[in-house]
Amino acid sequence: MNLYSKIIIGIALAIVGVVIIYQSSIFRDQLAGTTPSPSPTKTAPFETPTATPSLNKTSLPKTPTASPRPSVTRIIPDFFMPTEVPRRLITGPATCSLRGKVEYVSDNIYKTLDAKISYQNVDDPNRFIYWKVEPDDGALTIGPNVFFEAKLPDGEKEIGVSLSKTTAVKIYNLTAYITYGFQKSSGEIEVRNADCAGKITVTIP
Repeated sequence: MNLYSKIIIGIALAIVGVVIIYQSSIFRDQLAGTTPSPSPTKTAPFETPTATPSLNKTSLPKTPTASPRPSVTRIIPDFFMPTEVPRRLITGPATCSLRGKVEYVSDNIYKTLDAKISYQNVDDPNRFIYWKVEPDDGALTIGPNVFFEAKLPDGEKEIGVSLSKTTAVKIYNLTAYITYGFQKSSGEIEVRNADCAGKITVTIP
């Protein structure tokens, strides 16, 4: 190889070296300016990611639970409660009688003329007075109907009447019967009826 060929080869190698150095610097700069991308998160095969529910910091009101309703006990003083009459005060079967009369002055005003029911040997304040009106057109109401506030076992009560509607009747006749307790030889109390003697008249103007 002559000298001229050696010079040509040397110049060519120098040019190739310069190009290689230049390209290397460019490639290095590109690598320095590139941000590496994050590697993908690996998940288990066939596993579907589940969404985490967001937590609401506002506390929900609790559903009130029904509490048992307290039982109510009515306390009634003893002096308001009617009591049975001691059997030693009962001298025989109960009896009753009616007397007097009632005179109406107007549709809403009347006066009583000793209109009373008398009774004996009534053993219990819960015994009843049943009235019979003749004629019975449903216009006249009479009381009392129970011995709740009556003096027992013997006494008398003034009667009261009221007209619930206009009537063409001028004279009503009132009779009655009462209930009482009869003590049998076994000690058992049997409720019986006693018809009242007499009657009370009610006159309408």
